[in-house]
Amino acid sequence: MLAPTLLAANERHRGRQFVQELQAGGGTNIQRAMQEALRLTQPGRPQLILFMTDGLPTEGKIRIEHILREVEDKADDAVRIFCFGVGYDVNTLLLDRLAQDHGGTTVYVRPEEDIERAVSSFYDKIASPVLADVSLDFGAAHIKETYPYPLSDLFAGEQLVMVGRYRNPGTTDITLTGTVNGREARHVFSEIRFRSQGGADFLPRLWATRKVGHLLTQIRLHGADKELVAEVVDLATRYGIVTPYTSFLVDDGDDKRVAPTRMAFAPPSLLPGRGGDQDRVSLSAAPAVTGQEAVDASVAQESLRRADLAVSQYEQMCTVGAKTFVLLDGLWIDTEYEAHSHIIAHIDFGSPAYFALLAEAPVVGRYLAFGSRVLFMQGDTAYEIGPAGSAPSVSPSPTQTPTVEPTPTVSPNSMAWFKSIESWFRAILKD
Repeated sequence: MLAPTLLAANERHRGRQFVQELQAGGGTNIQRAMQEALRLTQPGRPQLILFMTDGLPTEGKIRIEHILREVEDKADDAVRIFCFGVGYDVNTLLLDRLAQDHGGTTVYVRPEEDIERAVSSFYDKIASPVLADVSLDFGAAHIKETYPYPLSDLFAGEQLVMVGRYRNPGTTDITLTGTVNGREARHVFSEIRFRSQGGADFLPRLWATRKVGHLLTQIRLHGADKELVAEVVDLATRYGIVTPYTSFLVDDGDDKRVAPTRMAFAPPSLLPGRGGDQDRVSLSAAPAVTGQEAVDASVAQESLRRADLAVSQYEQMCTVGAKTFVLLDGLWIDTEYEAHSHIIAHIDFGSPAYFALLAEAPVVGRYLAFGSRVLFMQGDTAYEIGPAGSAPSVSPSPTQTPTVEPTPTVSPNSMAWFKSIESWFRAILKD
């Protein structure tokens, strides 16, 4: 231990000398290290604790739950704990829980990475705190499911990017509050407009990415809850997000007419209950907390939880607006489709019904751009577009009645537009 009390900044040379004289040896007493650091903190004063380790607890209290409980009892609300894990021989569950429970973050330095660069980057981040205990009040707007949650402290050069959902569009004032040197600070952003429709196409997937990251973190830190796993599967299949609980590979068996659904893109053992033998969600064994697998999982989940861009997808996937499509056996399938819930209307590619549907709902033109084989949801109906005279690629569920090709009604206002598009399309086919 360097000193029994905090040292002034002008004595930093003593700290350098102390570190340079350290030698590896003996056990790792994480509980004692945290105990001594917390003893030096002062109630009500913003303080940062940087905990660096390259090993597992071997002395003192070594049970993770005991260390976490002791830190929780002794740490003041103003204390922020930032963790550094060096190498793979660290307990990621301990480091991530310490950081998340006490307003910090965790940085992992793999064996092949430069620790000096990681430490320098971290110091540049925390050297200039701007706002602690950050919160947002949205006034009259009804906001829910905002991510990241909870909000972390703000430091110079950072930006606060929050995504969420709202119900009542309109104009409201947003108030950002926090503390600076223990004093409350408020910033009001007046007349912020929440639109009633439209918006950037990437926002739904960004929101889903962050929510999936949040849920995966909760599962890893607190255990695999059936409802949380089911929610991860649902979001990941709809938005094409890679998770430990979802796979977008289809069974290559002989039966090609089994109806693919949103849940068919997940391993069968992880499907939410649909009745019968699948009326459950099988939870995987406890994830690794040490080793390369554990470090990689922690880094990946944190990147999802704080993502500023929607994650990339598989080659067999494509995003159109807020929808995600998966390519299976040459058919692009909307991931919102569920065989157990939706009736399928089969429409021949280029038929009058095809153009009538396009005339009544021009937005489907974006989905029809996939070509002659696509299945998409429009309202509560699933439309499968296929080559003229072809049989449906997706079999209806036992509870459905096979649907004959419909002839959607065409309003008088759209008839002229429909005829011009039909003439143009037939001319292309002729050529």
